Amino acid sequence: PTRPPSPTMSHTSMAKPIELKIGTPIDYNGNHSTALSWLYSVKAYLLINKDAYNDDDKKVAYALSYMKKGVALAWATSYYEQCLKESTTSFRKFDDFEKAFKTSFEPADSAAEAIAKPEG
Repeated sequence: PTRPPSPTMSHTSMAKPIELKIGTPIDYNGNHSTALSWLYSVKAYLLINKDAYNDDDKKVAYALSYMKKGVALAWATSYYEQCLKESTTSFRKFDDFEKAFKTSFEPADSAAEAIAKPEG
């Protein structure tokens, strides 16, 4: 007779997602000229690791964790404090974080505008 699988061999247990350390973002310091490339590197990392970062709080916390220097650190601290005033359990939606980030750090002459401008 065959034995039933032991509880440790259950097929229903879920393994922790493996986080791929591909293209980890650099620490952001608030420099407007690198704002969009930094944001895109964060979004690419989150996309590659979508199983590990499967909700907005994890995504926002991940992005904030790379805002460790200069103006970016002050902004991240302020953002975190504002979230705590609104809710002790949420960092808001990642889309809201992205909009706030772009409002504060996106250069006035964005990359799209720079590409559209003729040289000379």
